[in-house]
Amino acid sequence: FFFDLPSFVLMQSPSSSTPRLPLIVGFVLAAAGGVCIGLSLSPTAPGNAVLYALTTATAPPLVAPRSLVLRDGSAPASPSGGAALRAPRPLHSTVSNVELPALELRPDSPSSPTTAYLLQVGSTALAWASVLFATALSIFGYRTAVQWAMGNGRPSCNAAVSTVAMAATTGKTTSATVEKAQSQSPNPQPPVDTTAATPPGTRKAMHVFGSTKDEYYSAISVYYAKEAAEASWMPKTYINQFACVSPDLMWRFPQSPNKADVEAAKPHTLAEAMDYIRDVLQPDVMIPHMYCPPGMTTYRALFEQCLNVPVVGCDPDCMSLTTDKFQSQAVCQAYGVTIPVTTLVEKADDPRLPSVTLPAIVKPCCEDNSIGLALVHSTEELYKAVEHALTTDTRVVVQQYIPPGREIRVGLVELPDGTLQTLPKYEYFVSPEDPIRTMAHKYTDKDDQGELKLATSQRKCPADVDPELEAELDRQAKLAHKALKHRDYSLFDFRVDPQGNVYLLEACPYVSFTPGCPLMVMTDHTDLKCPV
Repeated sequence: FFFDLPSFVLMQSPSSSTPRLPLIVGFVLAAAGGVCIGLSLSPTAPGNAVLYALTTATAPPLVAPRSLVLRDGSAPASPSGGAALRAPRPLHSTVSNVELPALELRPDSPSSPTTAYLLQVGSTALAWASVLFATALSIFGYRTAVQWAMGNGRPSCNAAVSTVAMAATTGKTTSATVEKAQSQSPNPQPPVDTTAATPPGTRKAMHVFGSTKDEYYSAISVYYAKEAAEASWMPKTYINQFACVSPDLMWRFPQSPNKADVEAAKPHTLAEAMDYIRDVLQPDVMIPHMYCPPGMTTYRALFEQCLNVPVVGCDPDCMSLTTDKFQSQAVCQAYGVTIPVTTLVEKADDPRLPSVTLPAIVKPCCEDNSIGLALVHSTEELYKAVEHALTTDTRVVVQQYIPPGREIRVGLVELPDGTLQTLPKYEYFVSPEDPIRTMAHKYTDKDDQGELKLATSQRKCPADVDPELEAELDRQAKLAHKALKHRDYSLFDFRVDPQGNVYLLEACPYVSFTPGCPLMVMTDHTDLKCPV
């Protein structure tokens, strides 16, 4: 507590105009409590010598006459004149590395054992009471300092929280209440329309989009969030809220994911954004649209584990495992899922590379959207592809190439009773002339407005799959869903070779919820319609 407190207070950076007396008092109390604890517990502390001296000074009027005995058994001048007795267990004390004569208090009358016992019990109780008091003093002082740093250091935040909390307690949260809380916030936001009560069964959904990694992931996320917000089913299901995270780590709360609204929104730090989400917006659920590694892991954890807001889809731990292609495939293989032969390399001159069977697939271990993906046919191409992939990730997966065949995406949705419903299959058409799906098959350059556009590619849903192949795809998809502990839904990409053998390429636990995304298209052909 004592060593961390100064750095904690400095981290809060309170304004210079705020009175610092509560902080000083709190810190002094905390330090004093620590000193008291040390004096109470240390057998060689000077405090024990003081306590001993006080006990000796008050002994004559309280107990029978006593005499002091030196460690060697000699008797100094005693006011009581009693006989000196040799001490069988002398008391030894050191102060500042100086050895002092050991003293022992000896009774001189038959009634002394009782009074000595009572004195021992009383002194023990007094010692424990002093320890408890010192501990309470230390904790009280620490709490005083922390509350000052978090409270008086940011009075406007506490005022906003109190306003909303009072309204929530009385059940009278109105637009005026929210506007008052926002005006007290250190970073006021546009007022939220709460004049109409939330209809039964309708929840507030916060769409979180953007990226902290780079502009490419940010553009992908903004595109999907915009498409999802404009979907016909979304307004009927949720009251939409939007939060955008940019590569500079700043948060914005635009009226919509449109570029103009995002640019017009005021930027906020993480701490300010968390206060505003928790105390004013209060979403019931978070719908994730961030597809960079931090967005799929850290920012899901921020909502689910810190703000206690449930996230649609997989939890952060599952996403952390699944975004690692090598680890996720190893786990699935242990559950009986068939995967291509895979080698993990961390340097371009890995000695195992010459023994890789060609052709082969090279891809970064923890990237998505086909970033760094390459099909290589020679050793020279292999080394170049690995070197290029290492510029985007610290680890690279070199994988057996499964010739087409077919590439089929399998989707599963968890029903309320916990069972998995398989969805119609979604096929991406590949051929010997166009054997893999690269980034060019997914996205095109930005349009005139600077926004990313999807590329058109050949695909079909429901795919034409015979019952035997469909059963094998469903079997392996359910094994993978269980192995990776997916939640709510799951998507898996499988490659089927010309002989009909099925191989899991990778798991795809992220969904854009746009009308054209595979999961939504799959459910359009079922009674589920919208799985969110």
